Amino acid sequence: MRSFGTSLVACCALVCFLGGSAEAQIVNVLSKVGSEEGLSGGIEVSGEWETGNVNLLEVTGEGSLHYRSGPHLVMFTVAATYGIEDDEVYDKNIFEHLRYRPQVVGDLEWEVYAQHEFDKFRRLSARVLAGTGPRVQLMDWDGGKLMFGSAYMAEYILRPEDGLPDAREEEFNHRWSSYFSLSTSITPVLSLSQTFYAQPRFDAFDDVRYLSDTGLSAQVSESFSLVISLGLAYDTAPPLAVEKFESALEAGLAWGF
Repeated sequence: MRSFGTSLVACCALVCFLGGSAEAQIVNVLSKVGSEEGLSGGIEVSGEWETGNVNLLEVTGEGSLHYRSGPHLVMFTVAATYGIEDDEVYDKNIFEHLRYRPQVVGDLEWEVYAQHEFDKFRRLSARVLAGTGPRVQLMDWDGGKLMFGSAYMAEYILRPEDGLPDAREEEFNHRWSSYFSLSTSITPVLSLSQTFYAQPRFDAFDDVRYLSDTGLSAQVSESFSLVISLGLAYDTAPPLAVEKFESALEAGLAWGF
């Protein structure tokens, strides 16, 4: 984990201490969904700048928009990171996700989503997927709820031209993507979220990806929150030169509207 240096803070800055990316090709977008009627969203922008023994610059940005009208919800999320250390790029990725969620009946909803991402260091020239499936509320209490979702997911992956044996290889996979999502208020200003994903391949159940994403949020004003999150990810069959286990610990400020 890199030491803290001078931080460049832009917009509603996140002042972060970061481990490796804990996505394992799963990105938790559920924590971005707003519950308000109408249009809502948020922006997170952060920077880290170090000079001296290490010359380092990293810029990260994330934005999300949600529109809710009665039983219908549309959500869009985009995130990007670019990092340079001693004139070499050490992090470069972009991610976009679009999701539509109508209420079917009672606590049962349906989800349809599409996603694209590029990640230099997870060896993704492109990962494009689309999925659909039900989502149901398992438990509901004052200030909290537990949800379960399950979907069929079609996935296309293109490896980069990087000299490794599987360079420029293409994959087309059929996966079963499921999650449990817990959100609850601990106090009037403090809330906890926990999401666990599993994504096995239908034709090879030993090829499975897992993600545990834990978040703690403290409301410091009407628009700003202090957010701490821990991501733990495991991929049983990662591409060549990519680790099976990843973790990320982040802390910062988030702005929402």
